[in-house]
Amino acid sequence: MIDHMSTERLPAAVLWDFDGTLVDTEPLWIRAELEFLASRGVEWTYEQAVELCGSAWQIACGALAEAVGDAPHTAYDLHLSQTADVTRMLRELTDFPWRSGAQELLHELGEAEIPLALVSASSMELLNAGLDRIGAHRFHTIIDGDSVNVGKPHPEGYLLAAERLGVAIEDCIIIEDSINGTVAGREAGALVIGVPDQSPLDELPNQKVIESLAEINLEWLRQAMRTFRGL
Repeated sequence: MIDHMSTERLPAAVLWDFDGTLVDTEPLWIRAELEFLASRGVEWTYEQAVELCGSAWQIACGALAEAVGDAPHTAYDLHLSQTADVTRMLRELTDFPWRSGAQELLHELGEAEIPLALVSASSMELLNAGLDRIGAHRFHTIIDGDSVNVGKPHPEGYLLAAERLGVAIEDCIIIEDSINGTVAGREAGALVIGVPDQSPLDELPNQKVIESLAEINLEWLRQAMRTFRGL
């Protein structure tokens, strides 16, 4: 484990969220939720769907199962059906829905040989639909929703990613878009870069908020890391 790094080598790794951060899939999840609940005659607002963005499938699909109130629709059943729907929609898109600036920053980090991890509440089925276009080889480790016992907003996924990469979590930068995801990143102990998608995010002591990844580059991340570590 790397405990202390020179400023030139920071960040030790960048840990990416997938939905809404790297790829603009949150509208697909919201559409799938609203269509499912409407088909069951359940009133569900857009704002309610947004509140579930970034949360573990157990939380999100548990809320849907409770709303439906129908025993056959267990949370896991809904997890499978919702994932299948969103995966299909993502594969059907002609233009891959990168978040603005994500592709360029991902490329720059790769060129600089910064270790990268993908940490998502989604299943590998959905992640593979995106990684087929992004390139799975870009990431040194991938943590999907089934890799952890407790999903976001719990920090387990990010802590596991840092452990697999062999780096100290406090030397890492986490890039997230949702409230649940940023809570997980802060609880893990990393510097969090929030890129709001469906919900606004606040500036906090270990959380910087930007409007778009197109605003930043590797040097910006390094300066943010130096400030975060007091170097």
